[in-house]
Amino acid sequence: MNDFKNWLDTTETAISVWPDELVAAALKENKTYASAKRWLEKQKPSLDGNFTASPSEAFRQNVVKAMFEQAIKNVTQLAMGQEVS
Repeated sequence: MNDFKNWLDTTETAISVWPDELVAAALKENKTYASAKRWLEKQKPSLDGNFTASPSEAFRQNVVKAMFEQAIKNVTQLAMGQEVS
């Protein structure tokens, strides 16, 4: 059970870091915040409607999708924080 708890703690830490990594990648690949958001939306996995998904499939579809959605929100917040010229 300790191995499982360690894995869970490590996974939770990674999940909290990856949206920032995705934002960095999106901004590096694109010249504008709008194109960075579109890039993230293209990369985000879509649900395939498989309601009998295995645990790994459910993880990929839900947790990974949520990380991309958080990254998209973060890019929006960065864009909204820009001064109007």
